[in-house]
Amino acid sequence: MTRLRAIFLSAVFFAAISFGARAQTNETSDAASSDIDVVSGDWVYNLKDGSVTFTNGATIRGNGAVLTAESGSINKETGECTADGKVRIQRDDQLWAGEHIRYNFKTHR
Repeated sequence: MTRLRAIFLSAVFFAAISFGARAQTNETSDAASSDIDVVSGDWVYNLKDGSVTFTNGATIRGNGAVLTAESGSINKETGECTADGKVRIQRDDQLWAGEHIRYNFKTHR
């Protein structure tokens, strides 16, 4: 019963976050929302291939989506992201979760 209560409270929490994130992304222009930024965590930018490697609980925002994960990498040119460890992607009214996720911020797949 305690486990169900924790799951329910988590769902309510993520619903509240998604409402706030959706309101925030609707205020930005299309040009601004096409940028992909690592907004928290530790990250290293690779000049050779345009990729960013992130660690320590990073949050990435771009094209109306928010991804949180413990670690991973993203190519800012193609939008392709691979993330590991407690991964969450929130876009519009949808939420995806897993331990390993591949996601493209430009194609939303």
